[in-house]
Amino acid sequence: MAGHTLAYFGRSRWRRSTSPLPRKAAQVPTDFFGLCVANAPDPACDDYVIARLNELGIRHARLDFTYGDRDAFTERFLARLLTDRFRVCLHLVQPREEAHTMLRHPEAAERWRAFVGDMLDRYGSRVELIEIGATCNRRKWSGYSPAAFFVAWQIAWEEARGRNLAIAGPNVTDFEPAYNAGWLGEFRRSRVLPSVHTDNLFVERATEPEAFDHKIAGQRLASLFRFNLVRKAQLLQDIGAWAGVPTLMCAHVTWSLRRIARFLEDVEEKQADYLGRYACLAAASGALTRVYWGPLIGQREGLIDDGTLEYPELPHVTYYEQARGEIKDYRLRPAFRTFQTVNRLLAGATFQRRLATDAGLEILEFVLNAECQAPPERYAQASRMQNAEEKSQRSEVSGQRSAISQKFAPPLAGSAISNSANAESGMKNEEQRTRNGAILHAVWTTDGNGASADACYPPELLAQAEIYARDGQRLERAPRMFSESPVFILWPSGVCHPSSGVCLPIPGYRFAHRPGWDFDIVRVGTNALGLGGVYLTGDGGERVDIQALLELAGHGKAGGGEEKQTPNAQHPTPNAQCRMPDPASPGGYAGQAPDGEILQSKIENRKSKILRDSRNVVWSVSAPWDIARTIVIKEFKPRSVFRRLLDYGKPDKALRSWNGAQELLRRGLQTPTPLACLIPGKTAPGNAKYCAASYYICEAFAPAWSARDAFNAFSAGATEFQGQTANTWYGAIAVFLQKLHTRGVYFRDLSAGNLLVRQSPAGELEFALIDTARARFYPYSLNLRPRLCDLMRICHPLNWPNRRIFVEQYLAHNGRRFSWWMKIPFWYYDGKHRAKNALKKIRL
Repeated sequence: MAGHTLAYFGRSRWRRSTSPLPRKAAQVPTDFFGLCVANAPDPACDDYVIARLNELGIRHARLDFTYGDRDAFTERFLARLLTDRFRVCLHLVQPREEAHTMLRHPEAAERWRAFVGDMLDRYGSRVELIEIGATCNRRKWSGYSPAAFFVAWQIAWEEARGRNLAIAGPNVTDFEPAYNAGWLGEFRRSRVLPSVHTDNLFVERATEPEAFDHKIAGQRLASLFRFNLVRKAQLLQDIGAWAGVPTLMCAHVTWSLRRIARFLEDVEEKQADYLGRYACLAAASGALTRVYWGPLIGQREGLIDDGTLEYPELPHVTYYEQARGEIKDYRLRPAFRTFQTVNRLLAGATFQRRLATDAGLEILEFVLNAECQAPPERYAQASRMQNAEEKSQRSEVSGQRSAISQKFAPPLAGSAISNSANAESGMKNEEQRTRNGAILHAVWTTDGNGASADACYPPELLAQAEIYARDGQRLERAPRMFSESPVFILWPSGVCHPSSGVCLPIPGYRFAHRPGWDFDIVRVGTNALGLGGVYLTGDGGERVDIQALLELAGHGKAGGGEEKQTPNAQHPTPNAQCRMPDPASPGGYAGQAPDGEILQSKIENRKSKILRDSRNVVWSVSAPWDIARTIVIKEFKPRSVFRRLLDYGKPDKALRSWNGAQELLRRGLQTPTPLACLIPGKTAPGNAKYCAASYYICEAFAPAWSARDAFNAFSAGATEFQGQTANTWYGAIAVFLQKLHTRGVYFRDLSAGNLLVRQSPAGELEFALIDTARARFYPYSLNLRPRLCDLMRICHPLNWPNRRIFVEQYLAHNGRRFSWWMKIPFWYYDGKHRAKNALKKIRL
């Protein structure tokens, strides 16, 4: 195997024939999408799975089958699929224990030969494809050594050849091209090549399908090799073509919720986003002829949640044994509707091009053909397609490969197969004619980025399009900002669509895209202050009146009702970023603020309180659009020349605060809701004194205390604070900080005053971080050093006995003990504060 791998990668062909970007037009097969399915002993589960396949419009199913499945519920389900004329890829799986003993016990090899021969006799002419190999590069899962797998493959190939049938394989899992090249090269040498090259092309280890895989050469060299989904698919297809098997099929792919949950919070929403983006890129790559998503029903990866906490000993990618749980507990995840949408819009389309965009923004253009299905709200249920029994008999092995390759080739528009499928689909002919030639754009950004819709498309052009969300719902208008959730824009044939120009994401800004949230740009030329930036809007209406916020920024802290806030039990620390003096704060925003004199009157009569006036100015003020709401405005004063030199190359502090807050929210860590970031742009000289400052505006987090309040009380000898014991407080804060650090956040300003706490209606403690400008974010869990740096800051108000109790509770989550050398950063920070306080006394 190693020699074949070196023979392939020693040539420069793979570097010339692959690219991280889709490079040329490609026909997407009408049968591009399939599903990995399984049933349960209950016959009602058969009906449920068939109904879900029909609902999705999927006619291609992949079913795992092993020794114990004969004459059991799996074989009953196989017969049902064939009766309902689904096109089945039958994946024959040798039990792990049998595979492990293949070389030592000849009877194991004979049992495998008998099983394969029996299944080929029963179903070989009825199913679409027979696949051999189950994660052959994972010995722990499959039981195969390289030698044992080759014996198993050779036996299956001989049995198939004797019946004039073909098999697919070898089912390498993940992206490990050395195995693909090695196995296919060895199969070519031994003249036992498959007809279809199969691989489980996962890319979830890179988190996003567009991201360059850091597992290949490390984080620093990932951008040098640039292996993302598109390039991986093209490389695997090129390996197959080099070996004589040009047809590539992804046999199983999914996104594990557990992997997403390592760094992100809305795991099911992110799973749906990644599914849509993967499907679009796979279709545009031109390398894959089919993608089987799977499993349909599962606890971690399924499009349908099985309602259990069970996970099988063998991963579903190796052997998807059965659908677990009870039907009454099944729940459709958002990814189910996303899969339905991409199947209906992309299958049968023609990929035209990738529009010129900068990194972080993807716009893929497809042309819909007559075979493409109607949008979801007008979609008629997919009907039965022609059976695989119509295949012609093939007498030569090379003829077998040719026939199978042709079968997986994209049907041409107007061909007998495509016309037959359309005739049976139940769609109206008029809808087919309307969709034929329509232009479809799939638009999204990578995680945390945003792109203004107006910067990508002229507004009058968007007004002529049909806009569909990721789940297939038609939107009344295009979002103001494209996000990491794909949006599909459909123009009827004959309507002009963008043909040139470079589209760019908004540089420097991060966004936490949540359901119902939308963002927009504050353009410098639209206000007298010369401020630019971004702000949060709602879905279909304003959540924030940006003009009112600009007026507040212009008036500054000198507005009516100004008063100095005195420390109290709720807000003892004057340097808080988001502190609200009034504990009663009703939820929700009212409508937009009125214009003109009414708005001016509201601003002048607002209630405001200064929270801090030193290096920066922080004040709270009632929202102009809702007098009952309180917002917090942080004004960053102009930087001195010396400070500008020290901060050279760093973003504005308001922008850093916005990005820090957005990234915390993306990672499931609470912070007061960011409302706007206003930074100076190019302005007239008369406005220079206003535009030299920048502003970060957020909601107030109230009623709340700070962790400093609790720690000061416990250091003074109190056993409880706000009805909670010291151990309860320490345990809750330790859990929050563990989540913070595990998700790659090094906060760097984690003083006890910057951690706000309030009680939920259920009595649980809720935490929120403020002063987010210094935070740093990493794509991996933090090691011990930055964790201790954060701990030494937050523990400063605690005396040593309480400090030890808290730190031991935190370290217990990592399986560590509080060793003596871990006290060094705490001693350092205590000494630093003593020296700082001493200098202040000398200056006074």
